Amino acid sequence: MTVIRVKVPLEQTEYTALLKMAQIELRSADDQIRFILRQELTHRGFLQPDDMQYQKQKKEAQDGI
Repeated sequence: MTVIRVKVPLEQTEYTALLKMAQIELRSADDQIRFILRQELTHRGFLQPDDMQYQKQKKEAQDGI
């Protein structure tokens, strides 16, 4: 898997909200951003839920883990 880094400028309130969400869901901020992005891309039909990891993350998000 090739990893590409993307810089995402956030306002302080957005970053604070992201950190709070990541902490509640026991993820790092980077992992939380990736999860949110994958979730939205899948929801809009641009990305297929291609593996068990996606299903696990989706369930964890629904359960509030």
